[in-house]
Amino acid sequence: MTLEFVLPLHFKTTGFALTDTVEFELFGEEGVDTSMIKFLEIRLGTDNGLPIQFEVQVYFTDENYVIVESLFDETAVLLEAAPVDGNGIITASRRVENTVRIDREKISNMEGVKFAIFEAKILTSNQGQDFVKIFKHYEGLGFEPAYALDFDLSIHGGFKLNNQESGN
Repeated sequence: MTLEFVLPLHFKTTGFALTDTVEFELFGEEGVDTSMIKFLEIRLGTDNGLPIQFEVQVYFTDENYVIVESLFDETAVLLEAAPVDGNGIITASRRVENTVRIDREKISNMEGVKFAIFEAKILTSNQGQDFVKIFKHYEGLGFEPAYALDFDLSIHGGFKLNNQESGN
């Protein structure tokens, strides 16, 4: 799919959605002893200077595309739309921090996963109720660049180092 826009752009949306399926094996063909993994934690911080909100969900499926697990318990707001004034022009960027904790049960459910289905829903500011404007150059807003995305990603895990029962 290819999209091309000419700026300035003036629009609103509540239900624009994108879906993609990719091959995905969390532990590879040789497998991993998941009993050694206590948890995985993914932290994602975003600064969004666009008047567009992104809600996402990732579903993990088996070889028959049957969903066996999801990344989030409910659809997550990955990027919250930057606020706009009465004319639809952004006034500041917006910071969102997301932490996803994947516990041992969820990790075990993902052992046979073959595919990941990514779903993203795009909304403009105010849950898609506001018309927004994206210009080639925003000026005088007090932050640079005027419309941009900035991400911070970290992954943290808890692991057992010895899975041997005592007394053996």
